[in-house]
Amino acid sequence: MPPSDPAPSVAAPTPSGPAPAGPPPARAAAIEAWTGTTFERWVEILDAAGARTMEHRAIARRLGDEHGVEPWWAQGVTVAYEQRIGRRVEGQSCAGTFTANISRTLPGAPEEVLERWEAFIAPRLAGLGLENPRTSRTERWLYWRAGGIDGTRVAGTLQVKGDDRTVLAIGHEKLADADDRAARKAAWTQTMKEFTAP
Repeated sequence: MPPSDPAPSVAAPTPSGPAPAGPPPARAAAIEAWTGTTFERWVEILDAAGARTMEHRAIARRLGDEHGVEPWWAQGVTVAYEQRIGRRVEGQSCAGTFTANISRTLPGAPEEVLERWEAFIAPRLAGLGLENPRTSRTERWLYWRAGGIDGTRVAGTLQVKGDDRTVLAIGHEKLADADDRAARKAAWTQTMKEFTAP
């Protein structure tokens, strides 16, 4: 999903040498599908550009300015790259907090899915510890957001995928640690299961 706020600037570590061996991040297939370039190739490109010593914003900006990557996928490639070089673990933001993500492809146009989602989630907000839901839109995206009573926040996006289908993606942000992330992801997985049940 697109980031809801600009990523904060953090000091960049200064490791050197080739990216470590091992499987690519979980999002590698999606990155290749949306950017037309494999994740391993992006690692090579960014290493050659000296990205190991760059801050998060500088890497994402370079991907957009020099390679034409759309902002959301520039963020995705940057996060995956930072995971590869050991700057962050899965689900961790550059600010050190964690995000639990889940997405589903659903029948219907984004406006229809959003209407169903709002009706479904409204009576469940208190149980999820959420408040102040709101929506907004751009030319390509619909957004659903809510604040957490514990200082966390949820950002949802809806985007067209193919004929009469919509991807609904939910990100629960500003979580304290990996255990919190796992618990929130389980809660959102169950919530999405209920939403998509026939």
